[in-house]
Amino acid sequence: MMDIAVNDRLEPSLKSLETLSSAEDISIELEKLCETFRFRSYIVLVLRDRACELLSDHVVLSNWPAKLLAQYDQERWSRNSPVFERLRRSTIPFTFDIEATPRATRVFDAFTDAGMSRGVYIPVHDRRGVRGAIGLGGTREPVGVEDILPINMACSAIFQAVCNLNLDRAPTGARLSDRELECLRWAAEGKTAAEVAAILGLSEYTVTHYLNRAAQKLDSVNRVQAVVKALRAKLIG
Repeated sequence: MMDIAVNDRLEPSLKSLETLSSAEDISIELEKLCETFRFRSYIVLVLRDRACELLSDHVVLSNWPAKLLAQYDQERWSRNSPVFERLRRSTIPFTFDIEATPRATRVFDAFTDAGMSRGVYIPVHDRRGVRGAIGLGGTREPVGVEDILPINMACSAIFQAVCNLNLDRAPTGARLSDRELECLRWAAEGKTAAEVAAILGLSEYTVTHYLNRAAQKLDSVNRVQAVVKALRAKLIG
């Protein structure tokens, strides 16, 4: 039986999820969803054409470490991803558990190091038929059937909000300064603002300013999303 306490915590937000009015509001609700079900990460995907081989081509919103997102593209892990293949051929939610998989690979190691070794993917679609998925990851025990239903309900509503705001559309590019692009490139390598400042010989305040301005130009709620959009638009990489 579904945990009544968890369901009660989720119920108020379910009624208003589809009417969320900004990417920031959607990100906040995704953070709440992670907290409710004891995950640490989320990713919202739109399943684009198979010719789009990079993860950044499909990512709409995420709080994954920027370094992991960049590495995923650099290593071209999407090409042979069993997750993408399953999402394309099925509409049934599924879980993953790297810790229960005996075969060690670079991608498994990367996700384990990021604290995202277990989780669930929820295939979703909007009223226009746009297909996508929302993935939740962390180190909690494997997701049980009792959690799948409320997670599925929340993810379906959130994805509809994503599409209502046209966040599913691929970016057409943005005019970023050389410094903004430089800071984004280092952010994609997993560097903090303080580390980027030391590398470029700038103050941490200045680097933060460049990253925030880049995020604004790319209509992003944070620097991680800005990195994703910059990668997808081929502005960095």
